[in-house]
Amino acid sequence: MHTGSFVDTQDVAEDYKAFLAHTAKRIKELRRARGLKLRDMVVVHGYHDSNLIRMEREGVGSVQGLLRIAKAFGVPITTLTAGVGDHFAEP
Repeated sequence: MHTGSFVDTQDVAEDYKAFLAHTAKRIKELRRARGLKLRDMVVVHGYHDSNLIRMEREGVGSVQGLLRIAKAFGVPITTLTAGVGDHFAEP
């Protein structure tokens, strides 16, 4: 919720949690849609098992991570973030 010209940091924290959950879901969907197993991502794209498992459970928390995942899947970064923020109310 916006209060004057200030942004409520609790709202931002909740939005960030929603963003992470959304990207986690999209990563898993994209991997499965391509018929890839976690091991395939490790071998083909050089991810460590635990990193990819964490991304699929918790989401990607950096722009660099999003770019790397988007590149691995051959999709624009907007594919990973499409729909994020649709629930935000207008200020």
